[in-house]
Amino acid sequence: MIEILRITAPFGIKGAVRVVLFTDNIKHYKRLFDSAGNEIAFKVLQDNGKSAVLSLDGVSDRNKAESLRGCRLFVQKSDMPELDPNQVFIDDLLGQTIKCSESGLQLTIVAVDNFGAGDLIELADENKSRFYVPFTEENFPEIDGEMYLAENAYNWFKN
Repeated sequence: MIEILRITAPFGIKGAVRVVLFTDNIKHYKRLFDSAGNEIAFKVLQDNGKSAVLSLDGVSDRNKAESLRGCRLFVQKSDMPELDPNQVFIDDLLGQTIKCSESGLQLTIVAVDNFGAGDLIELADENKSRFYVPFTEENFPEIDGEMYLAENAYNWFKN
């Protein structure tokens, strides 16, 4: 399952919740699931693209909504829209082995983070030394099929 939103706060007194979205279009999805895999019916009350206000089935007062603060909600991967060429799901990157384009050095993707300036791929080499590389087409020219890191990116960010 793929995390699609996180509940940040209650909204009003009737149990609605404010959420931060990890999708461009929450209205595309028909089903949400909690971390235990239980389906949760929902209705979008407001949507501004980066956050939304939802009513969740079974949540009818502010106290219950407050208890859900920080709750992560998911969609099944099969419910996700088709990706454009050269797009990937972050979950599919984790643990993947990639090669440097010229040396053939093998690295492992251990995390994908975003601190506000774009996605960063955290890589580990054979010695378990870790470093970040910005996830750009210049640094990762091949992501369909076998993934490669540009040699100059390795030399620049590893040191």
